[in-house]
Amino acid sequence: MDRSRATLFVYYQQRPPTPGEAALFAKDTDSVFPVWITTVIPPGLSGLILAGALAAAISSLDSALAAFLLALSPLRRDIRGIIIGTAISILLVLWARPDLYNILAALGAITTGEAAAWRPKINFAWLYPITCLLTLSCGIVLGRKTQAPRVT
Repeated sequence: MDRSRATLFVYYQQRPPTPGEAALFAKDTDSVFPVWITTVIPPGLSGLILAGALAAAISSLDSALAAFLLALSPLRRDIRGIIIGTAISILLVLWARPDLYNILAALGAITTGEAAAWRPKINFAWLYPITCLLTLSCGIVLGRKTQAPRVT
């Protein structure tokens, strides 16, 4: 159990959640932190937390774009490897994120038990650097070397 979950566990032991919150927590344990942010944290601080989450997402996107440009520009590779790496990265993210399994369970394609069993146990902090390196590696390895245009 990581530190943030342990802290929230202690918080809700000292201040029990409302019956609606308790029902939501029983249904989806991933909702504990968002509910705590929206109900307990003051509006200014919750906005800073949201801004930090968005900054982390933008940072991941920036890293992926930098890898994309690095794979194309200095090594003069074509875009084929980047497309393959991007497709593999998207599939990896879909496999690791709980959203896909929740959607399939809501549509009745799989049961919630199957969704829990199939979902990998990966720390999301490592997911974006892994996919960024995967895209960059595919761009370098699978891309064909091209010649720089000659200026006459």
